[in-house]
Amino acid sequence: MHNILIEEMIGKDEPANTLKDQDPKNPQDFFNQTVEQIEQLYQAGLVHGDLSAFNILNNEEKPVLIDFSQSTLTTTPNCKDLLRRDIENVCKYFKKHGVNNDPQEVYDKIMVDSLNHQKEREVKRKMEDTKEQVKEKMKDAEQK
Repeated sequence: MHNILIEEMIGKDEPANTLKDQDPKNPQDFFNQTVEQIEQLYQAGLVHGDLSAFNILNNEEKPVLIDFSQSTLTTTPNCKDLLRRDIENVCKYFKKHGVNNDPQEVYDKIMVDSLNHQKEREVKRKMEDTKEQVKEKMKDAEQK
């Protein structure tokens, strides 16, 4: 078995409301946190694919993304179209709540940050590989 589904209630005493049913007290902060989660998801290799106020929970003024049935890998050919749609849906909702945003700027920021994140991981991996090579050479030199 390669897949597993885990469910739990989000909320303390009562289930957290969806964003469509409970507007955030600080829309700008909630928007920023939501975009950060979209970016983290993208950097982990996934795009939600159907993100809207219906599947973002407002859990004590923190966003929780739910309903990943439409999610797709970032290697899927249409993943960037789905990412754009997710961003546009989120931006549209928050614009109604006074948050000035430009979906293209949000998309561009996620792409740039993701590229930088990927480059950082590659540099760290190369540094680890180099460390291992140096250790092996030192070990070989000690044995001679």
